[in-house]
Amino acid sequence: MKPAPNFSVIGHGTTSLSVTSGDRDRALVDGYIGGDSEAFAAIFNDHYEALLSQAHRLLGPFGQPEDACQETFRRALQGIRHFGSTGEYRVGAWLNTILHHVCIDERARIGRERALAQALYFQHQDEVDLAEQVPEPGHVRAVDAAIRQLRPELRRALLLREIHGWSYAQVAVAEHISEDNARTRAYRARRFVQRQLPASVLPPRTSARRESNSKRVA
Repeated sequence: MKPAPNFSVIGHGTTSLSVTSGDRDRALVDGYIGGDSEAFAAIFNDHYEALLSQAHRLLGPFGQPEDACQETFRRALQGIRHFGSTGEYRVGAWLNTILHHVCIDERARIGRERALAQALYFQHQDEVDLAEQVPEPGHVRAVDAAIRQLRPELRRALLLREIHGWSYAQVAVAEHISEDNARTRAYRARRFVQRQLPASVLPPRTSARRESNSKRVA
């Protein structure tokens, strides 16, 4: 089922339309700019399914295509008054261009999260087969959810250290703290994230250690 756009133009377009898609696009855009708030909902309904299919292809299993489509329409809504400045009204091509940029941003974010998930997931392994060093989508999502719970200063230290590969000295300079403090923040962030992950997400050795530690505590 197609989600409703999370902006205030939900409904069916009521603008008078011509038979060609170009004329329809022009009428909808002009109608929205002219005050017909439902015209943008008609644009959404016309193009959502095609954009969603494209987002699936661009993002693959790690992405969130529905969110990418929502962001595409949000950006389109913000820039609609500049649309057609060259005299061309091809809404589908315009939306696909926006979606492409959205997916580039999303893939960059996914890449950072996968790298961090890999660093956290495998750092306790003595030997790991290279073929196994690709976390499952569920692992990435679990790590991402845990990272979002970190305090901002801990999250920054973790990302700078694990994703950008900065030294503790560089993190310290960027955060205006001592090198020891930078090391402590990154360590506390890693430990927090690992404690939040379910046992099913952890590598076998890490899961076994967690179970063993739990038994000792009990």
